Amino acid sequence: MTARPSDPVIHALAAVDEAGGDDELGLMDLLVVLAENARVLAIGPLVAALVALVIGSLLPQRWESVTLLRGANPTLVTVITSPAVLLPVARAQGLAAGQSGDEAVEKLRARIKASFNPKDLVLTLLVEDDSPAGAQSLGQRIFEQLKIASAPSGPERARFETQIADINRREEQIDGPIQALSNRLRDLPPSVASELTRSFGQLISTAHQLNADRMTIAKQLSGVDESYLLQSPTLPDRPQGRKRALVALIAALGAFSLLLLGAFFRLALRAAASDPGSATKLRRAREAWRRAIGRGHWPVAAPSRDRATGPRAHPR
Repeated sequence: MTARPSDPVIHALAAVDEAGGDDELGLMDLLVVLAENARVLAIGPLVAALVALVIGSLLPQRWESVTLLRGANPTLVTVITSPAVLLPVARAQGLAAGQSGDEAVEKLRARIKASFNPKDLVLTLLVEDDSPAGAQSLGQRIFEQLKIASAPSGPERARFETQIADINRREEQIDGPIQALSNRLRDLPPSVASELTRSFGQLISTAHQLNADRMTIAKQLSGVDESYLLQSPTLPDRPQGRKRALVALIAALGAFSLLLLGAFFRLALRAAASDPGSATKLRRAREAWRRAIGRGHWPVAAPSRDRATGPRAHPR
């Protein structure tokens, strides 16, 4: 059907199509293939999105328990995900038949997320499981094992114990002078006791510093305990969302891309079939494909005759 010159849109499309007539795919061809496959391009992505939503709803739900540790340090993130913590937990849950310890640790590590916020010194531990009670129980087991693994042992523990013993000895050494100066200052007038007051203040400051050092080392010696808990492992009340809308959108876009690519491929095949040279190549490609899948016949070469055994030329 000839485009009406009075219609500027159709006239412009016809002009562009005539200008690009030497190309394999013209603008009008693209518009035609989109119009011919409009229903498929509309229904196909919708079906793919619905299938993605159905599959997402059939997948098992995941529940997440949250544990917060206050006053922790960044190294505990590595300790939580280490085999020293996860292997005993995996063994307590029971290893599957034929499953090695390393495989159990990797499987358990995939269900754990640990992060540290240096601003407020809070470590967040997220644990996933198939049930709310299972997620809470797994979080509690990991925390209990963290208390054992975070406590120093061997030479490090011996070093901390030596430091605490040295602090205790220094505290005993200054206890006597502090008590003696306290008794003397009680009997002397303020004008005479100024120098003793400075000495007494220095001894008190040293005693406070020793006490703070002893508490810090004792905390390091005990490792993680209940005093670190800002929030115990929670019992989740709702499953974690799997972003089903995003999955459906990705499925719809993928289906639309594949269907559009298939439509353009069929258009290219039709264009190639109209050209004699391309039609010959296309026919040879089809024959080669049929032979490759066993549905065609391989060409048989004519037998050549050997000069020694073939018929001799008739002598004149």
